Amino acid sequence: MVNSNSSKPKSKSTRKNVKGKNEKNKKTSKVKSEKTEKTSKAKPEKSEKTSKAKTEKSEKTSKVKKEKSENISKVKSEKSENIKTKVLKKISVKKNKMSLFGGVGGISSQIKQKFQNSEEYIARFYDDSPDNINDVQKEPTIQCIHVPRVTSGPRGEEDGGTRYEYINYILEHGGWDLKGDDRDLNKVLEFFEENEDYIEESVSDALTEENMKELREWVVQNQQVKCILFDFDRVINRVEGIIGCDTNKELYKLGISPSGLAKYHMGTKERMRTFRRLLNELLRLNIQIHIVTNNTAAGCESFYSILQNIHPVFTKNNVHGSYEYPTKLHCIRDKKLL
Repeated sequence: MVNSNSSKPKSKSTRKNVKGKNEKNKKTSKVKSEKTEKTSKAKPEKSEKTSKAKTEKSEKTSKVKKEKSENISKVKSEKSENIKTKVLKKISVKKNKMSLFGGVGGISSQIKQKFQNSEEYIARFYDDSPDNINDVQKEPTIQCIHVPRVTSGPRGEEDGGTRYEYINYILEHGGWDLKGDDRDLNKVLEFFEENEDYIEESVSDALTEENMKELREWVVQNQQVKCILFDFDRVINRVEGIIGCDTNKELYKLGISPSGLAKYHMGTKERMRTFRRLLNELLRLNIQIHIVTNNTAAGCESFYSILQNIHPVFTKNNVHGSYEYPTKLHCIRDKKLL
């Protein structure tokens, strides 16, 4: 049986509605498709812009960090370099001013080389006391040289050597003509051999001929140097101390002369000659020569008489008793020796 409803044709109105719906659906679908396509297209562009912005921001941040890091490194480097320079300068000054314990014969050839071209110094100071060296080296323009308290005599010990050993050394190695021109020294030796009250155990090599030679070379190579400062006892004088002023007057009555005492304190004839040549060379170069000593005899006329027999340069004007001051540096500065 055929269903009459299914075979019945649709009306015109119904077809029209169906057509309208289809067109509407097509338009809606098209709009959605375009919208979807537009959205899909916009997303990558937005993502790309966002990614680009992030990259630029990251690069900028990285650049700022790098610059900051470089600036910090530069500051640290400059600070480190400044500190290093100061430290090296301090060490250099300290090294140049330090006490020089060169053993017997004074400063060694290695130390000598270090000080050949020390342009910052205008003076040199020689002393056997480490305390005096440590004091005077506070003045940066003075190069301090420690003269070891040693003797090359029989015992070769620090502060070694008795007066008797010293007398025997002079007799054997002094080179003096004790029966001729140097009879004045012979009288001194005979007196000390017979008078035990004057025996002391403080004999040293003092300033050696090697030291003197090195000093001559140093002043020639450092023309800015204008002053040399010497301690007296165990630097110029080979023994510690000198016979007191009043005693000297009594000795002179016995025929013991300042010239004989000068030879005794210098030790050997060759050392006396070498020291005189050194002083003449310093004077030729217009370099001032001073003695700065704690020896209380420095104010006595007889002391100057002995020094005059070592070299005429030693007068009241350049022999200074530092015992009147707290330290030798106080004396040097107060007397304006530099």
